[in-house]
Amino acid sequence: MTATVTGRHVVLPLPNDGIALPVGEKGDLSAWAESVAHSRMAGEAYPEEIAAFADTLVQATADSAERGATVAIAFAPYPRTGESGRIEVRDYVPGPQMPHLPELTDVVDWFTSPIAGATDPPEVVYGELPLGPAARLRFQVLADPKDADDPDFGILKNAVFIVRPREFECLVVMNVTWAAGVFTEELDQLADQLAQRMQIQ
Repeated sequence: MTATVTGRHVVLPLPNDGIALPVGEKGDLSAWAESVAHSRMAGEAYPEEIAAFADTLVQATADSAERGATVAIAFAPYPRTGESGRIEVRDYVPGPQMPHLPELTDVVDWFTSPIAGATDPPEVVYGELPLGPAARLRFQVLADPKDADDPDFGILKNAVFIVRPREFECLVVMNVTWAAGVFTEELDQLADQLAQRMQIQ
């Protein structure tokens, strides 16, 4: 998947139960989603369940693309129940609207500000990743209601890594999001593993 780092790609290993979403790619998205849904669920689900999961993949891809993700992965260990989590990467380089990249602490300050929507003060840890100096944030936000008939907001857990790569003039943000109470320990550990293996190639 092409990143905004000119001529380079931000690369994440595809985890077990992960489905790479084709953000930024051209082609028949519906046909791709139907093919993936059939390959994951054939012989184990009804046709309407396969069609519903294909729709979920189409919506997830559009959602990640709208948020500017350059890499997006749906975490779906049980496709019959839909998508359980999302992994997204955004990367930024200097340009006309941002001549200079913000400092790591400035980005952390934004994520920990009220405008970011965290329901509790985020947990922040600074450290080093193979890619460069980084900060890890854990926090939760209110999820939007699914529809007008479902007033419940729900809680979304977030594990965010903000990285300033040593060898490239860019800023990389990886966000792993999931519904509170579902796969929390597994996805929290997965976020740490992916951050350690994230590369720019």
